[in-house]
Amino acid sequence: MPTPLPLRIRRPLNHQCLFQRPLTRHFSAKSTQTPNPKAAREQAEKSLGKAPSTLAAEMRENRDGLPNDIGLFPGTFIRLPWRKLPSLFSTPKERLWYEWKYVKTKGSDLYQRLYYKFWFRTGKPRPKLANSTLIPLAKEYHEAMYKAFAKRDEKSLSNLCLDRLHTHFRTLLAGRPKNKHLSWQLLSYLSKPRIVSNRMAPLPIEGFKETGLRQVVVRLHTRQLLTTRTEPRISKKQYKELAWTPDGVQPEEVKDEVEEKEENVVEYVVLQRRMVRGQEEDWLVWGFADETTTEKIREDEEFERLLSKYNAEHPAQESY
Repeated sequence: MPTPLPLRIRRPLNHQCLFQRPLTRHFSAKSTQTPNPKAAREQAEKSLGKAPSTLAAEMRENRDGLPNDIGLFPGTFIRLPWRKLPSLFSTPKERLWYEWKYVKTKGSDLYQRLYYKFWFRTGKPRPKLANSTLIPLAKEYHEAMYKAFAKRDEKSLSNLCLDRLHTHFRTLLAGRPKNKHLSWQLLSYLSKPRIVSNRMAPLPIEGFKETGLRQVVVRLHTRQLLTTRTEPRISKKQYKELAWTPDGVQPEEVKDEVEEKEENVVEYVVLQRRMVRGQEEDWLVWGFADETTTEKIREDEEFERLLSKYNAEHPAQESY
């Protein structure tokens, strides 16, 4: 079976975003609620009255506590474009090593998909890989996500994105001035979208058999238009009332500042789907991935070595 995902260590990940602007304000982490001693005491007494086995059973029944974002799967391979690959003439060993890693990963990914379809879940019907629907879905989610962010539509973002990516967008929205309005438009696809990675991995969690994740990375090469409209900080009426000129000439009309930015963008959109006890959930946007360089391969291998060493020195107490 595919290697289960390690849950005790996760590398920090930086989600990419088309709208990369410095944050000017963050949500406060300080709680504004007043503690209720009576409610806390009642809750403690209620919990203490239950047997440990009962509490454990309740935790196993609560799927909301399951992780839905544990990062990009280790070993996800996004092949470099030809112009960025190591040269066959100047660095042939580096190139052949890179191509071997790519072929090896593709074979592993195929095995993971076959295992997911035929052996991961008992009984029928078997889960459908539905590869033909993934590219249209990625295109739909990609466009809907950016339009929702431009319109400050947090509800749509929460329905499209996993928790951590949604939080990232909320932080960006918090830093956007109220008088700044964005409009995002996808003008065209400059090349055919394609799947560059299609993987799955079981989640080794006690009480949750047939539970795992699928991640699909879709390459989108598009031409995009971002329009920024900035309103004046005072209204036109206020400006006319406050403005004064010695000759008594009426001040010019205050206008919005409009800026348009059009560019070609290559993005690797990561979609993720969770299966819990054999039941598949909806696809959501995990975030964005980067192309796999030789340096990244070596970093991943070093991380896996350190992870294996840590797990050997700190064996898990849980039984899966």
